[in-house]
Amino acid sequence: MALEFDGLTDELDYGSITSGNPLMLNWNDATISCWFYQRSGGDDYQRIVDKSTNHTGTNGYNVWCWPSTRQIGLSVNLADYRTGNNAYSLDTWHHVAVTVDSAAGAYAIHVDGSGNIGSGSTYNALPLATANMKHGSWNHSTGREWDGYLAEFAIWTEVLSQDDIEALAGGFAPRYIQPQSLIQYLPMVSNDVAHSGETPTNNGATKAPHLRRVG
Repeated sequence: MALEFDGLTDELDYGSITSGNPLMLNWNDATISCWFYQRSGGDDYQRIVDKSTNHTGTNGYNVWCWPSTRQIGLSVNLADYRTGNNAYSLDTWHHVAVTVDSAAGAYAIHVDGSGNIGSGSTYNALPLATANMKHGSWNHSTGREWDGYLAEFAIWTEVLSQDDIEALAGGFAPRYIQPQSLIQYLPMVSNDVAHSGETPTNNGATKAPHLRRVG
């Protein structure tokens, strides 16, 4: 199953992420993974997840999809990293995984199990900074609302291997992939947002179908 977002007001809201919360991710390696289905039209830079105080992941990070160009982006504290145009198709399911490698000073974006297809000229580490966090929107104004579906959201505090990313894109549930570093898992299987990790408040997103191929 999945959660459907209306592109207007639906969101999942964690509130303020403060020091000591694992979702701060400060100075850590990280992998963020999610299945998504985006409808045509709607806002630019629609947010899969956003923890920030301003644009481009200020004081945090975000993952976005832009329906008019079909780019996918990762922003980390004003560093902008993105795919080229036509990285995915609208009105169908895709898997995305983004990574932050602190030792290498590098990001990566993987779509449907691909190798890295992102590029950008600046690397910034994940910061220690308080900011609100949401799925399906951001925290600053309207205009980034997700229009479609999200499912199987997860965060690890390590850079997953290509084999791990291919397994996720092939349908394996995140709980089977490097569980020792899995800090957040939201299957998004129902209106109450069944989860392990932090609990967001569901503001309007509704249950919808999503067929994951492996349990």
